[in-house]
Amino acid sequence: MPQEWTALYIDDEEEFREDSITSLDQKEIIPDHILRIETADTFRSGISIIQKRRFDFVIIDVNLGDGPDED
Repeated sequence: MPQEWTALYIDDEEEFREDSITSLDQKEIIPDHILRIETADTFRSGISIIQKRRFDFVIIDVNLGDGPDED
């Protein structure tokens, strides 16, 4: 049975979030390792998700507009 890795992809552009799921979710990225992708559309919603679950990877849009310096 393949090992499952999880990733959270945070991006405010819906097209990029959908593309990440289409391209990567439930795909065997290396032999015997499957990647599960979850997405968030804001920095704050991403933080909320991270506080509830553990992820192996977090990928975030560096130009996301609602980060901690945007208050």
